[in-house]
Amino acid sequence: MWTRFSRLLSACIVIVPSVFAIVLGAQIVAFAGARWAAEHSPADSGARLEPWFSVRGLEFAARNAAIKTQSNLNLLQDQLAEMVTQSPLSAATWNAIAGLDLASGAPVDAAVQALTMSAVTAPNELHLMPARAKLGIALWEKLPAERRNGIAIDLVTASRWGYFNEDKPVLSAILKGKSEAVREQIMTLILQVEGASAAVVTDLGFPAPPAR
Repeated sequence: MWTRFSRLLSACIVIVPSVFAIVLGAQIVAFAGARWAAEHSPADSGARLEPWFSVRGLEFAARNAAIKTQSNLNLLQDQLAEMVTQSPLSAATWNAIAGLDLASGAPVDAAVQALTMSAVTAPNELHLMPARAKLGIALWEKLPAERRNGIAIDLVTASRWGYFNEDKPVLSAILKGKSEAVREQIMTLILQVEGASAAVVTDLGFPAPPAR
């Protein structure tokens, strides 16, 4: 009898995780279909993705997908606020909040605070540095000195590791909107960062610094 029970228990140990994996796999495939449909039909993306907001393991992916396809700023703000409440250490969400605050005309202090939280929660995440740097330059005149130094570090580090390739046109456009004095200030801080070089400066769209 014990042998039969042992075999049954062994079978359950093997089968139950397998069933769970199959169910989860089916959910992921179904979610992928919903996300594809939402991306190709932005008007009803919220309705297509909302059922996935409460599916464990897929909730953040669903909300991120909804944010990318929604155009209503108020809804985006509500969604991002909920996301950062559930995951306050998500630097990517803080970046998104800073960008949305800037785009929606929210108080500049709110955008600066969100940008600061992005740096505090993930100061060394290379893939976040280009977006944070662009936002930082856009908000430059309102940033405290410490945050300006942080943006200079993001600029140099992202450039050295080749993370600015797709962001250069946007970075260039933001820099052109700044005064010559601000551009010179940014370049001066960049050159003070360890690892900065003439190549990094020109890669970021600044004129080559004088030879030392």
